[in-house]
Amino acid sequence: MNNLVELAACLDGLRRRRDLSYEAMERESRKLRSRPGESPREVLGKSTVGEIVNGKRLPSKDKLLTYLAVCRVASADLAQWLAAWERARTADLALPAGAIRVREVLPRRLGVHAAIRAEGAPGELPMYIPRDVDSQLRAALTAGVQQGCFVLLVGGSLVGKTRTLYEAVRNTFPEWWLVHPADSEEIRTLAAAPTARTVVWLDELQTYLARDTGLTAGTARALLRAGMVLVGTMWPDEYATRIDPRRPGDDDHHASGRELLDLAHVIDVAPALSDMERRRAQELAGVDGRILEALDNVDAGVTQVLAAGPELLRWWEQAVNPYGQAVITAAVDARCLGVGAPLTRELLADAVPGYLTSAQRAAAANDWLDHALDYATTLLRGAASALRPVDDGTMGGISGYIAADYLVQHSRRTRRTHCPPASAWQALVDHIDDHDALEQLEANADARMLYRYSRPILQRLAEAGNRGAEIQIRIDQGDLEGAIAEARGWDLEGADASDFLIWALTNRGYIDAAASELRTRNHWASRVEIVALLSNNDRLDELKALAEAGDEYAARRLAFQLARRGRPEEALALVRPQADATPPNEWAAAWMVECLALLDRLDELQTRSDAGDEYAELRLLARRGHLDELRARVAAGEAYEGIILTALLDLGRVDDAVAELRRHIEENYDNGGDIDPAEQLAELLATHGLLDELKAELRAGNPCAGKWLANLLTNHGQVEQANQLLRFGLNPDGTIASPDATTRIYKF
Repeated sequence: MNNLVELAACLDGLRRRRDLSYEAMERESRKLRSRPGESPREVLGKSTVGEIVNGKRLPSKDKLLTYLAVCRVASADLAQWLAAWERARTADLALPAGAIRVREVLPRRLGVHAAIRAEGAPGELPMYIPRDVDSQLRAALTAGVQQGCFVLLVGGSLVGKTRTLYEAVRNTFPEWWLVHPADSEEIRTLAAAPTARTVVWLDELQTYLARDTGLTAGTARALLRAGMVLVGTMWPDEYATRIDPRRPGDDDHHASGRELLDLAHVIDVAPALSDMERRRAQELAGVDGRILEALDNVDAGVTQVLAAGPELLRWWEQAVNPYGQAVITAAVDARCLGVGAPLTRELLADAVPGYLTSAQRAAAANDWLDHALDYATTLLRGAASALRPVDDGTMGGISGYIAADYLVQHSRRTRRTHCPPASAWQALVDHIDDHDALEQLEANADARMLYRYSRPILQRLAEAGNRGAEIQIRIDQGDLEGAIAEARGWDLEGADASDFLIWALTNRGYIDAAASELRTRNHWASRVEIVALLSNNDRLDELKALAEAGDEYAARRLAFQLARRGRPEEALALVRPQADATPPNEWAAAWMVECLALLDRLDELQTRSDAGDEYAELRLLARRGHLDELRARVAAGEAYEGIILTALLDLGRVDDAVAELRRHIEENYDNGGDIDPAEQLAELLATHGLLDELKAELRAGNPCAGKWLANLLTNHGQVEQANQLLRFGLNPDGTIASPDATTRIYKF
């Protein structure tokens, strides 16, 4: 039963088998309506029965249920009749390009990982282990049946989020259409002619969120207005990066993505099974040997073992084939640099040499790449491979290779300060054509001051019509008027082109021009951003002038800058009047405590603590090195986590403080203060003269490290090297680039 005519014929046949006339149908429906204790049902008049069985009109769902009740259809058989009704309802709707019925979709094509093989466990997928979020997820989807909805599952690689989403969608919308867009352009095409009762599958949502050309909130709203259901998945770090509020004075790269994500009903999927979920898994283990094996593994999570995650990691890190290991590492690095497009064989061949020793390069056989790719694409336990081949549309044809998600997430945690070799960067620049991938690659090269790679990419993007790239090139050439005019004429959906202009000017050292652009907005938020801009770029005299004119935020930032530059006496004099006022200014009181601690005036701190100043109490504990008590307070939620860092610095434990900050960065931690952990780490390394560690931060893409590295070189009398760094950047090996590199003039 796939259309109205077929459904009508089957319903008529059902009526005849029950020997019910039109009159009898009406009579029995009236009896159903009057049954005590039951919800009233629709009465089926004789004419209504005739319209149903003759296929003149599709009955409503309530009329259909009444018809089936009169015909004494068992509850267990209702689902197939409702599915047939849904198919008839959608049979005449416009069919989205590439759509397929949800119940017919192969889960592996939606991104569901295959499972390890085990004796007596046939099929690619294990039995589904019901998750704690199932009820919440299915309720959110059910609520969107009439008006559409956007549901997003957030969780790490191999935690089961895609399988969980697939099962919920199949359970809720088995007869709806499903489309799986290849890119954001296909989504925009769908939004131009939306279709009702359609699921839009957006697994790995971050791949659709390129800065200039990605999926926007406006496009999503158009789909939702048509009653479509959007479902997606996302990694926690990708979600956190985009959803974090913009900090005053910082570029807002993710404004469009944040607006889109604000539309979503977000559900978190835990990295490991709960006790209840493990009990459900144990119930299934008796009939699925794969689940039994996963439960027996104590070194990794159940879902990770089912998808061969630990085997993937061993295959890569303990590789017996150095060329295969190098191919895997190059592909993982490309993903970490934002290149989600498949990597061609030619690209990998050019990228690999930098990952090998001189002896390994010399010993390579003519067919080294064939063997390396064979190793990298070996299917482990029948479930997963380190590199996944992507077909080119022909039988046996391969367009390229993509690194496994599990390895990429592992690399982001464990190899954060790693910088790919020159061969990898050059191969990516030479071979990548995908616009979104090039944007991500340029941003990552720029953050590492690898200008010899970022500048050619900018040129390619500008030639392809990228307005942001054109603005950056004009600024690099000193054509500020041209850059400003370009931004004025740029209609950037979901974001403000002025924000991009301010970021580009600031990033290239044109602070006065960036401040002038902010002043054109004539808004209170712009005044805050101007203060942050001046503070972040050490314009203390201008901050002081604003503070003396009564700008409280400027006074706050000035106090912070004075304290961090070893001038706590001046900072204390600035904040004391407001801290001692009645009532006291909270921020001034906090900075007064900080200055007293820096000046080692512990008696005054004790007095403030005895008077009930909680921060003074914490600062005393930090100053006296009571780490255990501070950690207990943090664990109990009675103190902010950053106090541990403060205590470590008070004790002179710089190495531990660096480790603490790096942990915060890796966990996407934001302390909500005036500077983020990346800035704090760069400043800490510079303050203590840790040149190699600061270079490592810069090579890791810490956007704050470049300025601090230049400051450190200048303070050590290496002014020429500092200027060379700012003009030409770094090489991938950490050495400062020479004038033969692509030139870029900065004005820090």
